[in-house]
Amino acid sequence: MELDRTIRNPAREFDLDNYDLIVLGGGSIIGKNNIPVLHETIKKGVMKMYNLSKEEWERLIKFGHVEKGDVKNFAVEGLYHGGDRFVENNLKKYHYLPYNIEEIISAGLEVLKDKTIKLKNAEEIANEIREALNMSRGYSLVRLGDGELLFLAHDILYSTEEIEKEPRLKFLAYAGVNLPDHETRDKLSEVLLRTDAIGMPIARFPTFQNLFTKLAKYHKWNFSKMNLASSNIHFELCHYTTLLHEIFSNYKVLLIGNKMEQGKTFFEKLGYESIVGTIPVNGMKAVPDVVKRTKEYDYDVALVSAGIPANLICGMLAKENKVAIDFGHAIDWLLSGYAKIRSLDNETINSEYCCEMAYYYFIRDDFKTAAYWYKQAVKIGETTGHFSSLSTTTPHIQLSLCYWQLGDVQRAYEHNELARGFEPTNPSVLQNKAFYEGVLKNG
Repeated sequence: MELDRTIRNPAREFDLDNYDLIVLGGGSIIGKNNIPVLHETIKKGVMKMYNLSKEEWERLIKFGHVEKGDVKNFAVEGLYHGGDRFVENNLKKYHYLPYNIEEIISAGLEVLKDKTIKLKNAEEIANEIREALNMSRGYSLVRLGDGELLFLAHDILYSTEEIEKEPRLKFLAYAGVNLPDHETRDKLSEVLLRTDAIGMPIARFPTFQNLFTKLAKYHKWNFSKMNLASSNIHFELCHYTTLLHEIFSNYKVLLIGNKMEQGKTFFEKLGYESIVGTIPVNGMKAVPDVVKRTKEYDYDVALVSAGIPANLICGMLAKENKVAIDFGHAIDWLLSGYAKIRSLDNETINSEYCCEMAYYYFIRDDFKTAAYWYKQAVKIGETTGHFSSLSTTTPHIQLSLCYWQLGDVQRAYEHNELARGFEPTNPSVLQNKAFYEGVLKNG
């Protein structure tokens, strides 16, 4: 008998990684008049990084497409040039390797598995920020999207002329930089080596993670000394932790960025009285003046939504023993109503949301934090009397799996029994009951 490890997703599952292409950098998809399209479209749930559906991609991978000039044919050509063409070019002519591209990649990943780097999750980064605040020491969280990476790569990996000829990259000016600017480029590279945490792209696209890797090799960055998270970490901190509520409730906050005056009004309407001021940012050239102006305020935390200049600002403020967070488009999410400042104290977290938060940590192998949020799902159901599968069966099944992963078989069995109390005939619960009883019996 085996353990049923099927993960029960919350009813409202939200995968930030699917939005990686859009929200990293100064806006990767450009709307009318070169204004980045962002929260309005995301809110409607249509702004994915893929032009074809999952089902269409599966059919193309299985059968291909032969209509010349059709978008699906371009997609198949891309699959070929991005995979099998590399294999063909590296094989001796007229030699046959009897493995498909998936098998070749799997074999390569097996060889390189010791080289993989686990990115920090939202709670881990939140705990680092909490510790910095408790110790009254500086901390900088910066994020690298396509805008930051292209700026770092200009006239090193790409010429300024190449970048300026690419229509999709016109957003760099909106993101606060003008090319060329080698002095600031090099200064930003130096700041990255001193920063406390770096959000890097998840998407393996040419100007996202692939460009990060190329820059790392060019600069010989030591990954063992870099504290890496997803470049969606600012959204994840909003969505999967209560850190924002803690910051606004307990510390003095300075808001930096051109939308932060709106942000101040927004946060104050929520009842937060900790904001000491706002400072706009007029591009990279304004950074020294912005940092100088921060000295006029008594604050603990700076939330910086200022495009590419945010990285420099955060790095410089951390040297002044301040906590500085590259907040990016998270302010847009909050202002648009798509995201909320979450807390167990203000009824913005229900059992369903607890399960969603727990799922985020469970799939990242942080079973301790996942267990905490599954327990909260149960507790909220019991406290409010709002019982559903997401406050009863689902969290107990998942708590069972969490404790199994944490090596506590007895507690795993107990939570499975609690789940059985709600759904006595649930096949997974019955299967796991037999499994746990066998393990406990055999010691």
